[in-house]
Amino acid sequence: MLNKLITPIKLVFYWLRTLLFYLLFSSWTACFSVLVIAYAIIFRSKFNHSLAIKPWGVVTIYLAKWIAGISWKIEGKENIPKEPCVLLSNHQSAWETFFFQAFFSPQVTVVKKELLRIPFFGQSLAAAKAIAIDRSKPKQALNKIKTQGKQAIDAKKWVLIFPEGTRSKAQIIKKFSRGGATLAKHAQTVALPIAQNSGCCWLNNSWLKLPGEIKITILKPITTDDKTPEEITNLAHDMINDTLSNINKASQ
Repeated sequence: MLNKLITPIKLVFYWLRTLLFYLLFSSWTACFSVLVIAYAIIFRSKFNHSLAIKPWGVVTIYLAKWIAGISWKIEGKENIPKEPCVLLSNHQSAWETFFFQAFFSPQVTVVKKELLRIPFFGQSLAAAKAIAIDRSKPKQALNKIKTQGKQAIDAKKWVLIFPEGTRSKAQIIKKFSRGGATLAKHAQTVALPIAQNSGCCWLNNSWLKLPGEIKITILKPITTDDKTPEEITNLAHDMINDTLSNINKASQ
């Protein structure tokens, strides 16, 4: 269906740009991962996200911009708390994982444990002390998020969680898990909901990358002292869903 909406000449052009992007991105990721692993071995306890992880995200999103034509626009920066907190975002593609590493630093990310098996990249995640969870064991996963997530918050690090658990298609938002809300409540901090529509350019089930502008909307923080994890989760879901619906309507 997508191919029918794009002229053959443009489609070939987009495929060539996508191929070039992936060649450069793969090379960059492999080389940088080796440097990160070496950095982690040498400095160990002094591992610095801003030096060892943030540059990877920055270069990647700019490669996507310069080569694939994927730009972005951020709204709501005034809503970002002064102190690190729990970040809750919908998840449509890999692009936002790069963006958040570049924009919020220092940071710890909650990921599925399978990602640790990816050569180079997995070792880099481990070096960055990502919170790797086994989604088949929800109780253990939640305890790990609470324990390691609170340690990160106490150390003044942002904690990024995609409460959908997996990527969704553009214009769709799945049910949220309560892990992020439970952590925010446990760590006595706020939850910061973020809506974004990266799936319009970085297609979920396709290798092809389409040029365009991704909208990132940082919403007002959700206080947690007067709410249950379920209430926090539902409120974050509704805020992101409503914002995403408005973004989709404006782009039609």
